[in-house]
Amino acid sequence: MRAWYHNIDLRRFAGLSDILGIEMRPDLMRVCVLRCRGGGFNKFKATFKGLHHFEVHLSGAEDATSRGELLRKEIEKRNIKASHAAVGLSPSSARTITTNVPGSVLDVSSWIAENIQKLFRIPISASEVAFGYEPLQSSGPGKPIEITIARRKDIEHIHELAASAKLELVAISVSSREALTALQVSGSPGLAGEAAFVNIDQNVAQVSYLSSGRRSKTEQVLLRESHEFTFPNDASQSGCLRNDVQQIFAGEVTEDLQFDGAIVFTPFGLPSKFSSAVGLAVKPFLPDLSPVNLLETSARSNVEVRFAKNLFHRVTIATGAVLMLLLFSQMIATFVVHSWSERVDNELLSMGPSYFELKQLENELHDLRKATEGPSAILRGSRYSEILHDIAACAPEGLWLTKLKIGKNPTNTGGLYLEGYAKASDLVAAFLKTLRNRDVCREVRLTRSGSDEAPGSTVPAGFKGRSYTTFVIDGKI
Repeated sequence: MRAWYHNIDLRRFAGLSDILGIEMRPDLMRVCVLRCRGGGFNKFKATFKGLHHFEVHLSGAEDATSRGELLRKEIEKRNIKASHAAVGLSPSSARTITTNVPGSVLDVSSWIAENIQKLFRIPISASEVAFGYEPLQSSGPGKPIEITIARRKDIEHIHELAASAKLELVAISVSSREALTALQVSGSPGLAGEAAFVNIDQNVAQVSYLSSGRRSKTEQVLLRESHEFTFPNDASQSGCLRNDVQQIFAGEVTEDLQFDGAIVFTPFGLPSKFSSAVGLAVKPFLPDLSPVNLLETSARSNVEVRFAKNLFHRVTIATGAVLMLLLFSQMIATFVVHSWSERVDNELLSMGPSYFELKQLENELHDLRKATEGPSAILRGSRYSEILHDIAACAPEGLWLTKLKIGKNPTNTGGLYLEGYAKASDLVAAFLKTLRNRDVCREVRLTRSGSDEAPGSTVPAGFKGRSYTTFVIDGKI
């Protein structure tokens, strides 16, 4: 099962979207410009749109340089910005055979190079040709493949033409084969079951039998040159075209073809004769559909390196843009928070002292709540009861208390503060001595003693108007 990351189209992320498909003919070039949209994370879900299609007649242009200049003029005239191209050789410039690879062969390319003369039955070495192969679907034994070869001088001719037209080559193939690529991408309903795809190129018809969209067999038919000739009848009579399958025609056929429900293929709304050019433009995006690429390995490596550099450049820019956006967002957030904080501070300052008094009350309330909650408060309550009981037991008759505080006393010298009255000063001394002896509190001392009556003092009713002694005692609990 194919891993999901193999379907990621790195070329799309590297910026490749528009590409030229160029079908080479002896007397003209058919060119289409295709745009790929979507499919970055799954290239098989990409959609294509035909932007331009035109023909360049080569009358008077004999060499590759002059042909490339003619192509460049047509590209500039139409303001085409695409700079990458896939070029298809004419069928007369290539040879294709179908053969079975022995099961013991592991390296198919090396096996083809070693047996190329035997396979094609021509006196030629592997160094003089460029070749590629494509596995075919088969239900029987063996590994059937289709091998395509082309002379290197024809490949060099394509390189010179592309250089003159200021185009970068990404693939070289055989035009007639790539019409099938366009059909497979189009999602034609005729591909659901058994079908025969017939691509007519000049006087040659290439018939590919398909099963659920995959090619199982390819045959070629040499057509008669006659204006009254109709290909389907001729092909059927020759036994090449089966009548029990869906027939799809492409290439140099009229769109009003009438033959037992046959379909005339019009790729992405373009004329049928541009089927090969459209397939060539699709090939760089979906090389798995047509694995034969006659471009030299070094040239293909250079193309991949340039795409990798473009991808790295784009990723770097995108990462920088994201970081800048994050930093800018942080700056905005900081500015907003700072502005809000200043506004709140200004509002608080405008409230004046009332705000600070309110905060002080809130703090005191919080401290009081902590002091009155939890087990420590219960313990403190029990301890205070004990202290009060001890103080009452220590007080002699004739002495009474008018104020008692536990905590900080007014003189800030202890945790216990007592005020009271006595009939005589010796009762105060006895009370102080008893407090010390019974260890009610530590560091007990008399801080004030006298006979002056403080304003608002409270004395027993029976002692009103009599003389008595006042005292203040403090200590630490």
